[in-house]
Amino acid sequence: MQPGQPKLIIITGAAGAGKSTIAQKYIDEHLLALMVSSDQLVGSMGQWITHELEAQALAFELMTVIAAAHLQNGYDVIVPHLFVRPEEIATLQAIAANNQATFFACAIVVSKQESVDRMLARGTWGEPGSPPITPEDQPIIEDLYDGVQQTLAAYPDMPRITSVANDIEGTYAQLTSQL
Repeated sequence: MQPGQPKLIIITGAAGAGKSTIAQKYIDEHLLALMVSSDQLVGSMGQWITHELEAQALAFELMTVIAAAHLQNGYDVIVPHLFVRPEEIATLQAIAANNQATFFACAIVVSKQESVDRMLARGTWGEPGSPPITPEDQPIIEDLYDGVQQTLAAYPDMPRITSVANDIEGTYAQLTSQL
């Protein structure tokens, strides 16, 4: 078991903000830390594209079970997730408390236009096997952005980290300074 109290860290933010990239950097630097990604879980489900909402709900449920089990073993868990429902954050906060883990939540912020531009440049959604992103998807990206903003309004004290394109180290340094 790792020394000290485990951490449950959630990173929210708009599509394309860099949540998974920063989470990957964290697990690369912390012994047996685990990134639990709903995108990866959804992409691992058969026929998820035609049952996307159900797959997303199941993935969140699985995330909570996996996070709790890993915390019980004394290791950090980091969850990069596009939170559009404030109750999901509260659920993860309760899991941290139930497992004697330190809970930390932050948001990586970009402008709406930056989110759209990054997603169009990336060309893919987060879930493996998802269809390519096209300019016609801009309203979906904008709606996701608005959903994250509504969730953040429910958590006004959540630290905000400004994502700078192509500055993974600088963005990661902002995260670690908050921990």
